[in-house]
This record gives sequence, structure tokens and C-alpha cells, in this order.
Amino acid sequence: GENVLIGAIVEHIENAGIHSGDATMVIPPQTVSNEVTLKIEEYTKKIALALKIHGPFNVQYLVKNNEVYVIECNLRSSRSMPYVSKSRGINLMRLAAEVIMGGKIPKRLMNLPLGNYVSVKAPMFSFMRLDKADPVLSVEMSSTGEVACIGENFPDALMKSLEAADMNVPIEGGNILISVGGEKLKNEVIPLAKEISELGFTIFATEDTKNALTRNNINAVKLYKVHEYGLEPNIMQCLQDGRIDMVINIPLPTTVEEKFKIIMEDEYKIRRMAVDYNIPVIINLQLAKAVIDAIKNTREKKIEIKSLNEYHQTLKEVYW
Repeated sequence: GENVLIGAIVEHIENAGIHSGDATMVIPPQTVSNEVTLKIEEYTKKIALALKIHGPFNVQYLVKNNEVYVIECNLRSSRSMPYVSKSRGINLMRLAAEVIMGGKIPKRLMNLPLGNYVSVKAPMFSFMRLDKADPVLSVEMSSTGEVACIGENFPDALMKSLEAADMNVPIEGGNILISVGGEKLKNEVIPLAKEISELGFTIFATEDTKNALTRNNINAVKLYKVHEYGLEPNIMQCLQDGRIDMVINIPLPTTVEEKFKIIMEDEYKIRRMAVDYNIPVIINLQLAKAVIDAIKNTREKKIEIKSLNEYHQTLKEVYW
């Protein structure tokens, strides 16, 4: 091969450790520096030319402290190709087929600028249809589908994608349950809880999380834990009665210590019941922060729906 066309650099909202098929993705990247972007482009071109790739491929990277690490290179088409194609206005499947048949990548496509919009791809899950399945994400893929939406900015595109994935995010207010495992995570969730409170939501929390919030001058309603059933107000009863509008449950890292067994079982039951009652449940701090920002953005500017063609009018060229 002579040229390498990078369709897009796609950023995962969640940190590494979640399968790419389960991650929430955004084009263009929102937090990746120009320095890292240039490294990714350089490494990608070197890999493609060294492997003599003629056709579609994708490379997965991990970035930490501005260092770029290669996870893997897949010599195939992927589910992200339609997403990237519609985001860029370049039919990558057509282009890949032309290259495989001996054609060349048109030079005018090599450095086309991005459009004046943001694209977000959100996973869809079937946990509700799978009895006792735990909606915790890991390196093993769990999603059964995905949706992608375009918006004026990242919060706009994210909110559209979540709604398209059947997540009923409370916009105008309501009750949000925050349950966080471990002192480190409790400290990390404090700034987010302050934002939630300032947006007018009522925060519900279990005892330890509530104590952490109270120490930081954040009001919260104490709920008794799942295994304390019979004591009111109890998490299970509140979920059953529809008094919780969204659940933010950041679980403890996997541990085999017996003292954490009841805590982990409680957390599972919270997540499972939220799924059963179609209550949005977020188990990742990065996504939780993005969702709260999207709520704030949606209150300030209502979601506007445009066709794909309208967004593509901001592109220099559409190759379809």
C-alpha cells in the first residue's frame, strides 16, 4: 500500500477495561490532546504500511499519561465502519472494496476536515430479557446492538444516543440514587454529587455514601440497604415504587474477601432491580459525569433534530 486513510480517531468515554463493543464512543475525541492525536496517526500509518494492509482495519490504543500503547490491530471490517462512515461522510465500505480490487485511495480524501458536529455511538443491552444477568461491563462484550446520533456538541449527541438506546434520562429533575463502593470512589464521586444537587435533583444514598456526602455539605436521603429489608425507606421498595429516576452505582472492584460479599450482593440486586423496572443505571464514573453534563446542556438548549444530509452540508465533500 501507498496511502493510509484514517477514517476517524474514536474516543471511548469510559476508561480502559470495558470492551469496545460495550463502550460509549465519540467522534471527534473530546479529551485527547493534539500531541496524542498525532502519535496515534503516526503509529496507525506505520502499522498499516508494515503489515501491507490492503483493505479495512482498525487499531485499538490505550493512552495513559500522554503515552500511547497499542492494544491490537484487527485486519477486518468492524461494527464501527457504518458509524465512522456516516460521521465522516465517507463510505468506508465502498472505499475498502475499491482498494481490495486494486484501486487507489483518491488523494482528495486523505485530509478532509471533520464536519461541524459531534457523533456519539451508544451500546444497547438485553439485560432485561436475561434473568439474573448483572449489568456490569468488563473486557467481555455484553451488548447486543448499538445506536449512533449526531448533535451540535458532545452533550447534545450523547443525550440523543442515550434516548435512542431506550435510556429514559431524567432531564427536569427527580430522584437519583448514588451508591458507591470504597473510600476512593466515594471521594471521586463528590464533585459529581455536588453538580447533581445544584441541578435540583434529590439524592438518595446508602448510609456510608450518605455520610461521605454529608461531610462535604451535600444533602442526601438515607436509604436502608437491600439486606436490611423491612427497615424503611429501603432501596428495594423505592425502586419498586418508582421513586428512583436514575441509579448511579459504582461497584467495588472484584474481591474475594468475605466481608465484601454482602455489599457486592446488595450492589448486584440494586443494578438488577433497576434493569427490571427500566430505570437508567450507570455503573461507570466517566459516563455518569458525561450524562450529568448532558442534562445541564439539554436544560440550557433543547435538543434539535436534523437529518444526516443537513449535518453533511458542513462537510467539504461527501464520498458515497
